[in-house]
Amino acid sequence: MAGPYAPGDSVVYLEHDPGGMRVWQATVTEVTQQDIDSWRVETTHGAEVVNREGEGAGIVPMDEQIAREIVHKGDGFLVESTVRDIEQDLEQSLDWQTLERSLGDDGQGRGR
Repeated sequence: MAGPYAPGDSVVYLEHDPGGMRVWQATVTEVTQQDIDSWRVETTHGAEVVNREGEGAGIVPMDEQIAREIVHKGDGFLVESTVRDIEQDLEQSLDWQTLERSLGDDGQGRGR
């Protein structure tokens, strides 16, 4: 079965950053089938195991939108994490006392 990539293909290489995720354009240098549904893909930025759709934890297919973003923002641009914002929004919107009382009632939300 042919893999999702071939040497010379352009892919998106994702790299963890303390502020979020860095997005790089990478070129595939080697592809080795691991098993029936996965391939080890070596790129100019690193290696990753991908599925038959070409997706892995650190590699995804290049598309027109991401290619435009790389041209516009520069190779290795930072996508900032929104986790802190979500946590802060949750903290402000939760009524912790009511939640704790509900959990104390076996999650039923009413006293027995």
